[in-house]
Amino acid sequence: MTPDGPNPELMQKKPRVKKNIPALPLVLIHDGGGTTAGFWSLGKLQRDVWVIHNPKFWSGASWQRGMDEMALHYLSLIRARGISGRIVLGGWSLGGFLSLAIARMIAALGKQDEGSLEISGLLIIDSPYFEPWYEQSPPVSQPLLPDMLPKVKQTYEKCDDLLSSWSLPRWGWDAMGGEPVTLRAGGNKHIIPHRAALYKPLDSDWVVKKTAEEPTTDRPGARIDMEDDRAEHDVEKLSPPMGILIRCVGRTPALDQGHHPCRVDLYRDSLTLGWGQGYEDYIKVVMDATNTHYTIFDRNNRSQIKHVTSLLNQALDIFDQRELGSMASI
Repeated sequence: MTPDGPNPELMQKKPRVKKNIPALPLVLIHDGGGTTAGFWSLGKLQRDVWVIHNPKFWSGASWQRGMDEMALHYLSLIRARGISGRIVLGGWSLGGFLSLAIARMIAALGKQDEGSLEISGLLIIDSPYFEPWYEQSPPVSQPLLPDMLPKVKQTYEKCDDLLSSWSLPRWGWDAMGGEPVTLRAGGNKHIIPHRAALYKPLDSDWVVKKTAEEPTTDRPGARIDMEDDRAEHDVEKLSPPMGILIRCVGRTPALDQGHHPCRVDLYRDSLTLGWGQGYEDYIKVVMDATNTHYTIFDRNNRSQIKHVTSLLNQALDIFDQRELGSMASI
């Protein structure tokens, strides 16, 4: 990651010995700090892996039109690098929100999309359900952040402005129309019904669990700022790609020993980190990870990085197996 370097940058290339084994390319988007440093600590993911950093990281400039502008620009960056076909899109924290916004833009274009880019699934790394802060502001503590470069800290601080008036994009249907989905994980086939998710706790086997959240009556609404004036498809016909959530089990320490949870932990006790409230059936797989939101990619903790790499490989294998099943049914 350099000011003049490629973006997205090819972090890993699919091994030649696995060239005949289907493996969906993966595109990962940075967190609120703007860098991709955490991703570079990962072990082998056995596929092409691209990472996107915040191109305004070095200048410190703001995104005047917020998250929509970022998502649209990142979509153009992906296309400019020649990434096409079916991919897994994902990100950590803020990157999870941007992934969802990009997926919505691609869905809105439909057959008008000239880039032949399709999102097979979304890999969400500890991104809790988002509600605009101007609509809900429960008391929260400021997080005790790990040591970081001043420029990274400055970029984190700009996240408040980015999210201050943004809302999650609106879809007309639940993922996969709310129908049961069959997935393979841990060597077994699992049928996940409506309002349920396939769950992998830290120390036990896969299990199907009902999601505890009561869905809201109104789906999240937001403008989708396409900038190019091309008409969207009828929103009522759109549904999000299936999401797999990597969920940290640890809670972020509060600055000055604050008594309230940090904002990233408001939904920490929820199986889906709160996504069941307004994005019913979007998250169909949940995998628990050790550590906390801000330390999941602790490069100084080799066992932690090995653990997270294993989780990502399991998640990607679920997407690959589902893709193979879809191809076989054609």
